[in-house]
Amino acid sequence: MPKMITSVDEFRDLLKTGIELRMKPSDGKVKLKLKTKDYLYTYITESKEADSLWRSASIPKKEVK
Repeated sequence: MPKMITSVDEFRDLLKTGIELRMKPSDGKVKLKLKTKDYLYTYITESKEADSLWRSASIPKKEVK
């Protein structure tokens, strides 16, 4: 079961241990899904902030439509 993250700072910390990052746009918001060794984390945000997080991640990325 995915865990929902509500803080951008917590999500940025988790990016350091991530294996894969996926981005799924829907209804003006963007859902970022971060896979780590133990869990799948989701973070819902605006597209501007999602683009910033997407560019700063140094892990494999996949855009889901």
